[in-house]
Amino acid sequence: MNGAAITPLEGDLASRLEALEAFARRASVLHQLMADLAQAESVGAVGEAAARHGGGLFGATASLVFLVDPAGRQLELVSFGGVPTGRVEPWRVIPLDTAQPLPEAVRTGMPLWYGTRAEVLAASPQLGAVALDGKGLQGVVALPMRDSRAIIGGIAFSFYEPPDLGGVQRDFYLTVASQCGLAIERARSRAAERNAHEAEARAKELLLTQRERLVLLADATKLLSSELDSRKALGQLAAAVVPALGDWCAIDERAPDGSTRQLALHHDDPAKLAFAARLHAEYPPIPDESRGLGKVLRTGETEWMAEIPSALLLASARDATHEALLRSLDLTSYAVVAIKARGRVLGALTLVTEGSRRMTRDDVDLVEDLAGWAGLALENARLFEAVEGSRAHLHHLLMRLPAAIAILRGPELRYELLNEDGETLIGQSPIGRPMREVFPHLVGTSFFEPFERVYETGEPFVASEVPIGLAAIPGDRYFDVVYQPTRDGAGSIDGLVTFAFEVTTQVLARRRIEALADDLQRAEAVATQHAATQAALNELAHVIAGERDLERMVQSVTDVATTLTGAQFGAFFYNVLDEKGAWYTL
Repeated sequence: MNGAAITPLEGDLASRLEALEAFARRASVLHQLMADLAQAESVGAVGEAAARHGGGLFGATASLVFLVDPAGRQLELVSFGGVPTGRVEPWRVIPLDTAQPLPEAVRTGMPLWYGTRAEVLAASPQLGAVALDGKGLQGVVALPMRDSRAIIGGIAFSFYEPPDLGGVQRDFYLTVASQCGLAIERARSRAAERNAHEAEARAKELLLTQRERLVLLADATKLLSSELDSRKALGQLAAAVVPALGDWCAIDERAPDGSTRQLALHHDDPAKLAFAARLHAEYPPIPDESRGLGKVLRTGETEWMAEIPSALLLASARDATHEALLRSLDLTSYAVVAIKARGRVLGALTLVTEGSRRMTRDDVDLVEDLAGWAGLALENARLFEAVEGSRAHLHHLLMRLPAAIAILRGPELRYELLNEDGETLIGQSPIGRPMREVFPHLVGTSFFEPFERVYETGEPFVASEVPIGLAAIPGDRYFDVVYQPTRDGAGSIDGLVTFAFEVTTQVLARRRIEALADDLQRAEAVATQHAATQAALNELAHVIAGERDLERMVQSVTDVATTLTGAQFGAFFYNVLDEKGAWYTL
């Protein structure tokens, strides 16, 4: 008996133990994958780690990692595992508009799960034709892969045995795809940093034999990396390269709308600088010109001349006056170098010599290195402007939203931000002060408990029509409130964001409506009672007026009185004089 009762239990425990062991194995493989991704220095290393661990983590026969090409038109294979090289050749490049699971997942941003042979065939006859040792695919998982900004590629896992695509298993898949996308972003960032460092190293190596240029580049890079105002730094850069590399330096920025503005123009002679500024104002650059600044901004390619021919000045002049002004500058050589960042042309750096000076190829190489740093500075300026613009816009919206919004920091819940509605309700600016100091009249009440509980547990608090007594405004006010925890970069709770929407008007209006409804109900009851009384009295008057029999009249009066008083029964007593002259009661 005992054995028969224990056997199912033992089987259930064994099954649960096996599931836990499988989960532990997957968790161990996932941990190793995360470690490999954290150490990956290149995009290829990230792909190799994902492909290498796909089999152990999911039981996949093959794992393939793709990235979207720079043009955004196709997927390019980065790495693969579990399949011979020859078998992946047809899949090295997949157009994004192809009706296949992975391109569809990347296009839509939605993971696709095919856990049976029939589902694979329905999703893609081409994949359905893929076989290993005569056995067709039994399952395919296609996952989009994102970095912190956008979808950058996808991961595909194929199975020749029916895969486990349960809820927990899907979470593993999505975690792997997410971590791979972030790892690729880190690898690219590291590569960009390495490229920047390598460019800096090359520039320094070039200038080791030229002390003046070494000092110039070192000063320029220090200037561009230390100055918070990047555009101001570019103006200082223009001054720094004159006269070391040329007699004139101009830096122009290409705005997103295609227009051009000059950020800096420098010459050691203030009179010539003023003359050039007037020349630039009277004869501004032409965006579609076939040479010079306009061409470089369009093409991103460096343009330079070691000797400016007279014919070029003539061709560049807009009119005779313009030609005379150009010739008066005695310009001899020039270089216009595109300022780029992330493959986009942001502007151009122009150097010009005059008199007996001439630019060399080495000078141009140095200018191109400087332009690279200028590109980073200009990109930083734009990113900073975008972030500041978004922050200012968000701050503006938060400050003017028709609700009290606050940001509280630390265990003391100090006010870091409070919008205009919040300050109006509180009657003061509490910035930098703890909540208990701002609301001393509520100390000892339960007011602070929800805030502190959210900070301790991380569980949001939502409540409706919460009565809150405000020192600045007599009487209770009612609010719908939401308290949300905020977390730092490590995931620890570091404060709260609170939203309080005042609903005092609605609460009081509802209460007035409820009171009016009660009054109406009572009035209706009184009216009903009055009508019943009136009907009874009318009946009594009718009886008294028409009845001649005393006993029936008395009975009618008794009945009406019983009805009006709500009694269960009634009796009527009256005195009668008998034949002997004595009174008795009936």
